[in-house]
Amino acid sequence: MNRNSKALKSLAIIMASLTYAGAVLYGDIMFISVMHTAFPDGLMGTLATAGAIMTAVSAIALPIALPYWFAPGLQFIWGIIFWLLDIVARGMNAILAYAVATNKADPWVLQWQQVSPATPLLAVIGWGLAFLLDPSHKLRHAQAELEADLIDIHADQLRQAAKSENVKEAITTGAKVAAADTAAKLTGQHIATHQLPRQQAETSPAGLPQENMESMLEVAGVTVPKSSLGNNGRKP
Repeated sequence: MNRNSKALKSLAIIMASLTYAGAVLYGDIMFISVMHTAFPDGLMGTLATAGAIMTAVSAIALPIALPYWFAPGLQFIWGIIFWLLDIVARGMNAILAYAVATNKADPWVLQWQQVSPATPLLAVIGWGLAFLLDPSHKLRHAQAELEADLIDIHADQLRQAAKSENVKEAITTGAKVAAADTAAKLTGQHIATHQLPRQQAETSPAGLPQENMESMLEVAGVTVPKSSLGNNGRKP
């Protein structure tokens, strides 16, 4: 393609874009001419007018979004339907504006008059569905489903592990220790269920606890200071 052809193509694209934008603007002006009497005064009326004009963005953005954003499949099909519905709504609003201005409204035009105020909400529905149908959501949904499956698998493994003999034995041992501590607090007597190995290590060579050995020495008339006893009740 030579330079002249490229230049003509660019000129055609620019002229088509301006024509398209002008038609969109015309549809918005016709819609506002019908609705301006229903707009409130002051700031709210200004915002309502701005909102009505912003609906033109849909008609301008759709031809760009279709080839560059919308993915093949449901999103692209919905983009075409959305575009056609937007064009039909703008055409009906223009017909309604002319009928009201000339006082020659047909019955079917008057029926559309009841629907016309809600046509800007078509952009809400159209773009909302376009975002929901974006394929990028599928990856996030797949990751969420995978995490949920892993959580279920982990929970099943925990339930199976809780039924093993090792876990049951650990729970039983812990329960005995807790019961012994509670009984000691209630009765004031120490129950050495969980301290039995340590007590066995603190016995004398004769197998007697240290305090019992000291009592026997005292009965025999032998006074042995505690400091003279070695570890575990033995004499040095």
